[in-house]
Amino acid sequence: AMDYPNNPPDGRSSFRHHFAILADRRNPNVVFVALRTSNGNLYGNVQWGDASQPAGSQFAPLVGNGANPSSPHPDSRDMVFDANGNILQSDDGGIFRLFDPSTTDPEVPPHWESVNGDIRTAELYSVAYTHRHNRLIAGAQDNGIVLSDEFVPQSWQVICCGDGAIVQAAVTEVDLLDFGFGELEIDAPIYYYSGQNLGNFTRRIDLPLLFDDIVEQIGLVVNGTGNPGLTLDSFDTTVQFIQPYVLNAVDATRMLIGTSFLYESTDQGETLTQLGGPP
Repeated sequence: AMDYPNNPPDGRSSFRHHFAILADRRNPNVVFVALRTSNGNLYGNVQWGDASQPAGSQFAPLVGNGANPSSPHPDSRDMVFDANGNILQSDDGGIFRLFDPSTTDPEVPPHWESVNGDIRTAELYSVAYTHRHNRLIAGAQDNGIVLSDEFVPQSWQVICCGDGAIVQAAVTEVDLLDFGFGELEIDAPIYYYSGQNLGNFTRRIDLPLLFDDIVEQIGLVVNGTGNPGLTLDSFDTTVQFIQPYVLNAVDATRMLIGTSFLYESTDQGETLTQLGGPP
């Protein structure tokens, strides 16, 4: 029996959702394994295993310094060999190639390169649009929250998070007097977004080019839970990985969040009131 591959340093199991395995075509002792992530989510997690090595030292990384240094995107889905004996890996970032994984050519050390080309890969949980500034915002699995460029077609900016989740968009009134511009009120797009488990829940007001956007973390403090009150993730253990919420279509300061329980906010998510029984 071989060793188990090395798991990510944070101890999360990698085998349930993100796993691929590929036997070497030249050496029956060698296997390539791709898991969820490594190095604190900076790298993909691909490992080279050799059953002929002593127990406890049979697996070594094929990312970072183990690949000259390079890496595919985290969260593997599948691996195959191409016609030249290189490994093609699919993951949450698209398709990557590992050149010469068996180190047959000392002049070309193993290294990863993207082969996405013009493929625009994304697994979107949600998309929202506002006619003000004509922009889209989207929550993408393992690729964060992305906001379309106002002027450059098919160009996107990553503005938050590892796993992007639910996004919402509306229009809000902003007084530019607050920015030293004189008494001028404008309608500006406002975006709501978060990562997994409502982490980094954020409100972003998209201001004209002369001004920096207003970016604020949202409190999500549950009313009636003391002073200071408990945030939703501390109070309610049923917050989901991709947590649904919705803005009121008439009054965008109002919001509903539905875990296994229901909460309403009337102040843009800063505080929440339970509707119905407690968790």
